[in-house]
Amino acid sequence: MSAVLPPPQSGQFLEVSFRRLLKSCEEIMAGDSKGRADLQDWRSSPVFHHYEETLQEQLTDLESSTANRVDEKVLQLYRQHVKAISSQLQAPDLPAYCQRLPKVRHGVSKMKASTSAPAVSYKFPEASTSEASLRQRAGKAGAAHLDANTQELIDRQRHLQDHLSDELAGMAAGLVKNARATQGAVEDRGSLLDETETAIDRSLAGAKVASTMSKTQHKRGARSFCATCLVLMVMGFIFIGTYMVIVTTRMAGYKAQRAG
Repeated sequence: MSAVLPPPQSGQFLEVSFRRLLKSCEEIMAGDSKGRADLQDWRSSPVFHHYEETLQEQLTDLESSTANRVDEKVLQLYRQHVKAISSQLQAPDLPAYCQRLPKVRHGVSKMKASTSAPAVSYKFPEASTSEASLRQRAGKAGAAHLDANTQELIDRQRHLQDHLSDELAGMAAGLVKNARATQGAVEDRGSLLDETETAIDRSLAGAKVASTMSKTQHKRGARSFCATCLVLMVMGFIFIGTYMVIVTTRMAGYKAQRAG
């Protein structure tokens, strides 16, 4: 459609809301009707026309914003995208009660013309008093009929406004639902990271304890080995000493025996 848009950088909620609505409109134009039958034929959908008007209003607000103003190049890209959407729209396919509005207005103009008729009739002096009274009654009846038609027109406009309000409320509910789902996913990922960090800390602490115990066992084994070697050395000296005593005693006894 148009050039790829950069991510929002002004930090304004208005720009973020504009980008979300713009993305939704472009997805609808690409064939994603969001599961709604009234958006399948988006070119003539009154709801999509309302989305396009909202985009125009938000773009105007962005252009007139002074705090954290959006860059002019980005605004130009926004204008291109909104213009591309507006250029593909057709006449809205309004409901039946809205299509009858022009007829009602035509009837209202006729009623206005009829109410002005009694004022013209007073110019004729030859008209009788009965004719004047009849025309006055007709004028009052026309005014009452005009009030009824005007009230019907107001009621239909109110129904249309309520319908659009319901659509906007549905969109707002969908945005809130998506925001909550995103927040829940972020919280779940955060809890998973916390659990992983806790497990790593526990493993590190266990490794430190095992290393300390291994060093202690090594020192104890070295001491035991030294003590064992010392005992063996003492036993060897004792054995050698005993052997030397026995040999010396035997030799002395043998010499004494030979001398006798």
